[in-house]
Amino acid sequence: MVLQTKLMQHLLLRYGDTVYLDATYKSSRWAVPLFVLAVRTNSGYQPVAILVCEDETSASIYEAIQVVRKANPDWTPPYHMTDYDECEMKALR
Repeated sequence: MVLQTKLMQHLLLRYGDTVYLDATYKSSRWAVPLFVLAVRTNSGYQPVAILVCEDETSASIYEAIQVVRKANPDWTPPYHMTDYDECEMKALR
């Protein structure tokens, strides 16, 4: 599942040169991986998409990112940043 409001879409297209992917690990009682795509705006970091994946595999993360790409065809970020997680890095490649 991917959540992106019109405001999130606007921020992504305006500030989306560098996109940050971060995951919340075991922060809820449900075993559902939650990822946040964020950008740095003129007022700090803002989420531009929320990704709820079936699991934490690169295939699941990639599929969710493709949903964001389809909804934002003009978005072609030259830079991505993530923590040292092989699945996240592979999905972004």
